[in-house]
Amino acid sequence: MTAKWREREKTGIRMGRRRRMDMILFNMVREELRGRVRRLKPDWNQLFDRANANKSDRWRCW
Repeated sequence: MTAKWREREKTGIRMGRRRRMDMILFNMVREELRGRVRRLKPDWNQLFDRANANKSDRWRCW
């Protein structure tokens, strides 16, 4: 983790980007759970693979 990474993350939080990403991820998880109610546990790896499909520096915060 570099200082530039930390600075970019701070800037993203200040601009509310983290909150927006939280909402996107939350909606994805909720949609995933709604689709797999009968299964014991959702396939989290597949979920986060789909989240990382358009990989950018924002996702390194997770």
